[in-house]
Amino acid sequence: MKFPSVTTVLSPFSDFSMIRPEVLKRAAERGTRVHSACSAYGLGLGLWSCSMEKGDMLFYYSFLKWVEAIEPSFLSVEEEFKDDCLGYMGHPDAVISISREKRLTVIDYKTPMSISRSWFPQVAAYAHLARGCGYDVHRGLAVRLRRNGGAPIVTEVDIDGEPWAAFMNALGAYKYFNTGK
Repeated sequence: MKFPSVTTVLSPFSDFSMIRPEVLKRAAERGTRVHSACSAYGLGLGLWSCSMEKGDMLFYYSFLKWVEAIEPSFLSVEEEFKDDCLGYMGHPDAVISISREKRLTVIDYKTPMSISRSWFPQVAAYAHLARGCGYDVHRGLAVRLRRNGGAPIVTEVDIDGEPWAAFMNALGAYKYFNTGK
């Protein structure tokens, strides 16, 4: 059975109608390239495995500043997790351990300049999936990489509170309208 992804479930709550299609397309492509570079780092691969453009590098430098500041150990990178009971799946950008912390953190990298409310239930849903796969996740972070290469803006997500409830409600609505369950 094919489960909907976290981003599919939350897609009705991300309104991009005010953004010109060509701008949205370029931003999506840039986000894919930057995520690929961050994933390559987490997997211990070089940038040679990524097709980066000149403008992408500053986002990557922002990522490197975050890595330097917290010195994470990457335990999972872009791995597919599923919840057979709730019926959804997702690919968290990373599950990491941070030195001096016993429990784990789920990470989602972001490249937009402004924050989106949909990020919070997204990260909470990823945390739930990671826990179901045996990772002792205790927090989630949205790491907004900066286009100027500066230190990223890191936003902590309450993975057990309102964002998780919002995701569960969105998942229920998705199932109702798309599968009749």
